Amino acid sequence: PSMRLWLLIGCLAPAMAFTHARGALLAIMVALGAMFWPERWHRYRWPVAVIGILGFCGVAYLWSQQASIAERFDIWRDAVLGMSFFGRGIGSFGGTLPAFGHFTDHMTLRQVYAHNDLVQVAYELGLPGLALALAFIWFVLQSDRPERFVFLALIVEAIFAFPTHLATPGALAPFL
Repeated sequence: PSMRLWLLIGCLAPAMAFTHARGALLAIMVALGAMFWPERWHRYRWPVAVIGILGFCGVAYLWSQQASIAERFDIWRDAVLGMSFFGRGIGSFGGTLPAFGHFTDHMTLRQVYAHNDLVQVAYELGLPGLALALAFIWFVLQSDRPERFVFLALIVEAIFAFPTHLATPGALAPFL
């Protein structure tokens, strides 16, 4: 790794430490793990990915009593209840989710984003939109360009948040 990479990591460390951003930390760990994955172990990448996903699900279950994680699970359950084959329309999540809200209290909290970009795509654009989004992710991650690791971090972060709906990551992602 170059000196610039280590300087970048050093600059990001305080931001990660002070914000307690678990999703961002996981995104960086996954991207760095994929970047430094030895070529001779290439055939083991899918089993390791499956084990990593299962491990993540176990940790998420253990942390599910924390308010921010429990809230996300509630939002996702309400979103699943409101999904339709062709979706509800772009930008409809915040306005239509209360109609399907069984788990979230919409009197105290109004969610505009699903805190998971794929759940939001599935809710707003249905199965066709989700299939196109997954195909796009697959093709980008299969490329040989080094920017795919930044995109991988963005995708991991999109599991817990909504980076494609925010100005900076949403504006930078197309230029990777």
